[in-house]
Amino acid sequence: MVELVKIQPSRPLSSVDERYALLARLSRIGTACGADVLAFAFTRGGFRFGARGSHTQVSRVIVGVRRGTAHHAARCGHPLRLEVADRRVVEDVAVAVLACHRPEGDVDPLVSPWTSHRDLMGLRQAPFFDAERVRRLVSPRAIHAACGGAPLPRGWPPPSGTHADLGTLLRVAGAVAGLLPGDRRTFPIFVHLARLSGHPIADIAAALALTPRRVRQMLARAPDLLAQAGAHMLDPRLSDVP
Repeated sequence: MVELVKIQPSRPLSSVDERYALLARLSRIGTACGADVLAFAFTRGGFRFGARGSHTQVSRVIVGVRRGTAHHAARCGHPLRLEVADRRVVEDVAVAVLACHRPEGDVDPLVSPWTSHRDLMGLRQAPFFDAERVRRLVSPRAIHAACGGAPLPRGWPPPSGTHADLGTLLRVAGAVAGLLPGDRRTFPIFVHLARLSGHPIADIAAALALTPRRVRQMLARAPDLLAQAGAHMLDPRLSDVP
């Protein structure tokens, strides 16, 4: 059974770390309850996700996400309540994915980093979402087309000398991995992007509080997700990064 669930928070879930924490919680609880999370989306009115599992399994996911998110918010001094605004059984996986990925307004579905569409299309590989499992159930290209998406970005590697600022590049490195920009796991991606953009090794090292020698070591091997990060620099639809 596939269900589509809409959660209504008592205040907007606007901060990046709060959103990433919720997504990590949804993934963790879904796995523990034996339910497959098929898609997600933060919307103007809250949060929506599609899940496959029994009614009991999905119920446990909802309870766990609501309680865990509320407890986390209370510990951080920002009280929050989450209520189930809508819950319904849908026809199949594709219907649930489309309901989450269809953009709000007349924009391309790749514009927002706050749905699982970039994950499905291979432009992000975050620990909080198993896109490969969903790709076995739906056609990513068909989903993209049904959402009104234009052709996917092409043209890797990005042109050298673009000289995007280091702060933007660090955020791009985090965006494609579904991590906060300061996470050390983003550093290899950032280092390669910074060099492709023309930044000196000394400046890159200073930005990360690393030695130039360590930066050169990272440059010796291309990291995973480098092509995806390059796509973010080439396609304006991907310019919105957390």
